[in-house]
Amino acid sequence: MSRAQIEPALTALRKLYRGRTSSLAVMRRTLDATSAVTPLPPGVTRTHVELAGRRAAWLHNPEGDEDRILLYLHGGGFVLGSIKTHSALAARLGQAGRARTLLLEYRLAPEHPFPAALEDATRAYEFLLEEGVSPRRIAVAGDSAGGGLALAALVSWRDASLPLPACCVLMSPWVDLSCSAPSLDTFGPSEPLVSRAWCEWAAHHYAADHDLLDPRISPLQATLEHLPPLLIQAGGHDGLLDDAIRLRERAEQAHVPTTYQVWPEMPHVFQVFGAMLDEADEAVEQAGRFIRKWIDAHEK
Repeated sequence: MSRAQIEPALTALRKLYRGRTSSLAVMRRTLDATSAVTPLPPGVTRTHVELAGRRAAWLHNPEGDEDRILLYLHGGGFVLGSIKTHSALAARLGQAGRARTLLLEYRLAPEHPFPAALEDATRAYEFLLEEGVSPRRIAVAGDSAGGGLALAALVSWRDASLPLPACCVLMSPWVDLSCSAPSLDTFGPSEPLVSRAWCEWAAHHYAADHDLLDPRISPLQATLEHLPPLLIQAGGHDGLLDDAIRLRERAEQAHVPTTYQVWPEMPHVFQVFGAMLDEADEAVEQAGRFIRKWIDAHEK
């Protein structure tokens, strides 16, 4: 299936993200309702739980290894996103990785600006460790803002001397909230999800009074040494393509094992179009192989 065949969905997303004439509450409800029609993969079940006061969901698939855990952090510019919006994508990635997935609904800005999301991600990871899950059996993943949050969390856990997970998957990661990526101008005008105006607006809500270049907010500014293996995926027409490119360069300079994949002509977080777009299915399968490779490496 070609990008042209998903254009109706892209047009709907442009209206939602570009207009911003509705309140944030209405935007959230609209995105939840739109995403709710996307079914979970066959055989996957969802169990809602509360984790340190935050909503989360376990996504179980019959082919998964119950001891292999994927902690998924959703995108949405730190102001949108929920279990409803990201269950399908998180479940498909967990299925590809043969893992049980924990999808966290972290606190959103502007009601809960930085560092709320980072604190929630850390609490979820600590919960897994307290439950006796080996960090070598955990993969962390996120898309867009969730990808940036995943990277910031890895840096924070490393600095706190927590044992690190086996690997991390970053799909179109937003790692520079100062919005200096030239690709925002190159591809932003045609992007359904990430225009420069949208990113600047969302970044302001998340960072609040903090410096946008704080490494905990923009982990592109962090030192990346001693992080676990990273998979970075982006679309060739992704408004945040340059975030992915610069992150790859920084990770390689820090000698972090890094796999980098760009999918020609694809938009931001194209992986969300699973079962509609062959490229999305292939990207998720590649990410699943990456997860299996690095978790299995610790079993040998």
